[in-house]
Amino acid sequence: MKNTKYHNNLSQGLASIALALVILLLPLIIVAKSFPIYQWQFSVNKTYEEFGSKDLVEEKGKEIIKYLNGKIASLDNQFFSEQARLHMYDVQQLFLIAKISTVLLALLFLVFLWWNLLQQNNASISSVLIYGGVGASIVMGFACIGVLFFWDVFFVKFHTTFFMNDLWLFPASDSLVRLFPEQFFVMLSSLAIGGSLLASGFSILSGLLLKIRYTISTH
Repeated sequence: MKNTKYHNNLSQGLASIALALVILLLPLIIVAKSFPIYQWQFSVNKTYEEFGSKDLVEEKGKEIIKYLNGKIASLDNQFFSEQARLHMYDVQQLFLIAKISTVLLALLFLVFLWWNLLQQNNASISSVLIYGGVGASIVMGFACIGVLFFWDVFFVKFHTTFFMNDLWLFPASDSLVRLFPEQFFVMLSSLAIGGSLLASGFSILSGLLLKIRYTISTH
């Protein structure tokens, strides 16, 4: 009996962590791959005017997305500097890890969900939905504060945490910086955080509704 309770708690804990991480990572991946968002930011940040060519800007924006997704082997060395290409290789590897991790974590959560549906264990499912959503919302709450009020510190901390070199420190004249100015990343981060918070809210609400339904059905 004690072992069964321990295993149930362990599976709930792992599933909650898996769900929270999926909620954190998936919106970021979606936003980073969304070309309409790039077009919107190119227009807002006057990137088209910066390069004097809408076609060139959009071509290189699409090239970056394709590169992040592993659809092309390298970036244009006539447009992107050597430092930019080296840094984007690091970004590509990080993006790949994020995508693989998201898939594996989603599978872990789905296996938990499938097993507990078979067992008709609605209490466990509701707990995971609530705790996973709460955990993700707490992390995203701190990230939101960082982006809105301490962007410079947030930006530097992110890069020093996830990159083992200083290739991300570009001169202002670099084409990559001109293509993706600081405002671009502020908006991308804000959208990803917003998506995570919405997903967190949906997860918590779903868990609460399931818990209420379960409580009513057992009385």
